[in-house]
Amino acid sequence: MLMLLVGCRGNVATPTRSLPPTQRPTQTIPVVPSMAVAARTVQVIDEPAVTLPAAPVEEVTLPPVTVLPTATTLPTPIPTPQEVREIVLTDTPNGRQLIAKRIGKGAFKIVLMGNETDMVTRLYQWFEARPKNLPAQFTIWFIEDINPDGMFDVLRNGDADWRSDRPTPFSSAEARALRLFTQDAAFVWVFEGTDNQDVFHHTDPVGAQMEQLLADFQARYGIYDFTPLGRLQNVPGHLALTLADSGIPSLVVGVDTAAFDVVRNLFEHGLFSFFETVTAETNWLTAANTGVWQFTPNSLVHPIALTRFQSIYYLIDGGRVMAIDPRVPDGTLIEILEPGDVVDGVTVLEPIDLAYDKNAIYALDRAGDVYRYEQGAWTLDRYDRPIRDRSSHYFVAMDTSAERRQLLDVSAPLLLRYDDNDDEKRTVLDKDQIVVDVTVRGDRATVLTRDRLYHIDQGILRENVPLDVAGDAWQLTAAGDHFYVLAANGRRVYRIAQDGTHTAFWQFHDQRTISTMWAADDGTLVFAGRDALYFIDDADNNRQVNTPWLVNDNPPHDPARLLQTWDFTVPVGVPGFTQRDYQLPGAPRHYRLGVHEGVDFYWAKGMQIRAAADGVVIRADHDYAQPWPELFAYWRDLSFTQGFTPPEAEDFFRGRQLWIDHGNGIVTRYVHLDKIYRNIQTGTLVAQGVPIAEVGNSGSPSSVLSETEDAHLHFELRIGNGYLGQYLRSAETRYWLRQILR
Repeated sequence: MLMLLVGCRGNVATPTRSLPPTQRPTQTIPVVPSMAVAARTVQVIDEPAVTLPAAPVEEVTLPPVTVLPTATTLPTPIPTPQEVREIVLTDTPNGRQLIAKRIGKGAFKIVLMGNETDMVTRLYQWFEARPKNLPAQFTIWFIEDINPDGMFDVLRNGDADWRSDRPTPFSSAEARALRLFTQDAAFVWVFEGTDNQDVFHHTDPVGAQMEQLLADFQARYGIYDFTPLGRLQNVPGHLALTLADSGIPSLVVGVDTAAFDVVRNLFEHGLFSFFETVTAETNWLTAANTGVWQFTPNSLVHPIALTRFQSIYYLIDGGRVMAIDPRVPDGTLIEILEPGDVVDGVTVLEPIDLAYDKNAIYALDRAGDVYRYEQGAWTLDRYDRPIRDRSSHYFVAMDTSAERRQLLDVSAPLLLRYDDNDDEKRTVLDKDQIVVDVTVRGDRATVLTRDRLYHIDQGILRENVPLDVAGDAWQLTAAGDHFYVLAANGRRVYRIAQDGTHTAFWQFHDQRTISTMWAADDGTLVFAGRDALYFIDDADNNRQVNTPWLVNDNPPHDPARLLQTWDFTVPVGVPGFTQRDYQLPGAPRHYRLGVHEGVDFYWAKGMQIRAAADGVVIRADHDYAQPWPELFAYWRDLSFTQGFTPPEAEDFFRGRQLWIDHGNGIVTRYVHLDKIYRNIQTGTLVAQGVPIAEVGNSGSPSSVLSETEDAHLHFELRIGNGYLGQYLRSAETRYWLRQILR
């Protein structure tokens, strides 16, 4: 079987179905004229004066960057060394320090935080005097005062709801540091003074379990009244929302000094057991129950698809389809399809999902095409790159059954089923739902949305049920009588019953993330993460896997990199962004056979645009002029001739542009501009929120006929040589935009 994996990229075969672009009638394409020749002379009208903030932009202290900086490699977060007893998380704006103190050396990390209460200080002193009271598998970090300056409500500075009248989320150094520090926590307990609010706030099923535990304890001992007033509601910006969104169980409780003995007794009488088991269905993943295939470091960054076909594992990471044969001792991870390969005359753009039937493996391209891998060679199974009967179809997932392939379209949304005869059947779903994934068993398909399951029998929508999971759901698969859902920012995999309730979940003690999964009817359950495959309940299945190549520095889909990217504000209008995935990064652009690399903000022509963060201007197209209509036709025809949008054409269709370099490999692009303010020049240092330009439609095909039609800001957040959303699922792109754009 190994021979099937070698030398199989880029084959050329005769397509049996849809006509790829290279087989269309040839067209006469002129030599590319320069922009100076192509542009007509237009009258330049002086722009009105722009009111800027009182502080001049020149006073912003930034490095004098004039070109894109060299990419910076950011390591994957690792646990704090065991010998460290105290660390400074950050210096506060007033020169104080946010300090975390440690007791214990176990992998199971608990974080106790105090806000306007001495509860955490007293608990630290108690454990410090009795270290043997802490089980060996635990570490407790104590943060006695999360708000040393007393200036901001740090606890409510943690996550995003633009309706909040609180400070900008993560605008405080303390909130940023707490966000990073808690990413590998198994549980976070925040104690507030009762002057703040004498209530429970829990945002996670585990928090609900803990609330019940405290209620039972109160009924048994009757010492202190913990008033359980339900889930956190109407408190936008609360740190607990961030923790829940990331799948980290948390509890916020108001206490006073009288509660110390009660809390201490909780730790002495079963709280650690609760932390460890959480619920009866929890499966904590450790070396004792999980086998690991460890790949060469930086081989895999964030796999988004995993499957097994004829004993060989296939996965997608960084737009590449890779395979490994477990039957080969010391086998290597082999790349079998990547962007730029040519299959039946079609250039591969970016594979994003995998499926298989009894004969072949299938790979879904972000552009909408499907490639078939059979007997060691790729062929084109479906060509869907140009505009068909709909101009905005966007397939985000696929699965197969009984020689039928089913594609999930996030735009309609709908499920499209086709077979070898190109017969199609469509099932329209609830238009208010954002669809995420699909799995097929026989004639039944089940579609996953962020919080529901839709069951479809023989193309007819039968029912939908709510999901009982933490955070947004990202991936779905089925095996036996169960579904498996990856949720909570990749921290948990849930086993789900037909009615949407979970019957078990899997989670790592050290909170390492799971990026994709595969399950089989025989009970085999395999997870994938950074540089590893994990074999559940197969602890002896361990090996080192060599990889002859490594990922380039600063890949745009590295969660560790994205977690450290923040402080970007929405550049136009009110905070928030579109609910249409077609207007987000990664969506296809059928009119030019390419891929969208930014977020579209639809506002009228002339709407003011602001800098999303501090930076230095590295491109400002002040001299842009409306091109001739013939040039639009030329670049479109060239895209269709090549089968994708070449970089020169993509730059043309962006129109008037402004680029700002923010350092550390991050650049923002502001595209389709009507005008750029004259004080914004190449080399100008700009502060976050400073007006820089106005919304237009330049570069858009609509600009040929109208100055106002299709006016919008196309905003790109570039990371290294890629863009935010590249190599990610559409649901993950939305999650990271929610975390980064405030």
